[in-house]
Amino acid sequence: MALMTGLSSGKIKRSRSRMFLILFSIFCIVMAAYPLFSGMVASANGSELDYNLLRIESIKNGLADGIFPVRINAEFFDGYGYGASLMEPDLFLYIPAVLRLLGFDLNFSYNIFLLACVCVTFAVVYGCGKHLARSRYVGLLAAVLTVLSQYYANVLYYRAALGEVLAFLFIPLVIWGVHDLLQEDFRRPHLLFIGYVGLYFSHI
Repeated sequence: MALMTGLSSGKIKRSRSRMFLILFSIFCIVMAAYPLFSGMVASANGSELDYNLLRIESIKNGLADGIFPVRINAEFFDGYGYGASLMEPDLFLYIPAVLRLLGFDLNFSYNIFLLACVCVTFAVVYGCGKHLARSRYVGLLAAVLTVLSQYYANVLYYRAALGEVLAFLFIPLVIWGVHDLLQEDFRRPHLLFIGYVGLYFSHI
């Protein structure tokens, strides 16, 4: 009977711990992404916001015209075009571009993309921290410190540096993959593969 009570108590504690982690994670993601719910994010002069929006719109128009992959961004310079996609990776910009094709507003598509980046970054950093430290709470702390950091908010909203936003997502996978290579007999080679390929297609 005492054993049954102890097992039941342990399950309740684990359930409460899991619920706390889930609710606190949602709270932190909402806090990090709060500006996205108010519409277009205001960025500083000289930021990459207009540049990235033009790239997204150009990819959308290229796809609508049957062009794939889109290499020349026709929306630049009053229709004269610019080969931004020849010099910078734009694989992940196809996500908001496809949302535009589905009829969503440009601002909404861009903000949904940023929200997805925040959520995935939180999850990846949590997973990396949890595995390396063998603690869910260390993973949670790492994820919270990342998405609520001043620098992350700066690249996300003020500078609109999408390359760096995506790098925040893939660098933890590289760190996790290097640890796996050096300490765990390289049992998860996909981590390094996804991490480095993701960096290559987001922030060379």
